[in-house]
Amino acid sequence: MKMNNFLSLSLFISLVLFSVFAPEEDGKEILRKADARMRGTTAITEMSIKIVRPSWTREMTMKSWSKGDKLAMVLITSPAKEKGIVFLKRN
Repeated sequence: MKMNNFLSLSLFISLVLFSVFAPEEDGKEILRKADARMRGTTAITEMSIKIVRPSWTREMTMKSWSKGDKLAMVLITSPAKEKGIVFLKRN
């Protein structure tokens, strides 16, 4: 029982000290860090878009590569009519 009390007291003290000495960040900085963690430095994706209308349906697939938020390339892989079209982004 004494060990449980000691652990609980240690955890409580740690949380209090962390909250007192933790650097304060504004909302924009927190969002920037979260976006950077989610995005990472590079990304490779494969996507499929399906458009459904009452009188017609269309599907398109593509591959995308990006490095940071400055460089990106999107390659359309289907349908055959658009296959091979590439979009580049620089800055």
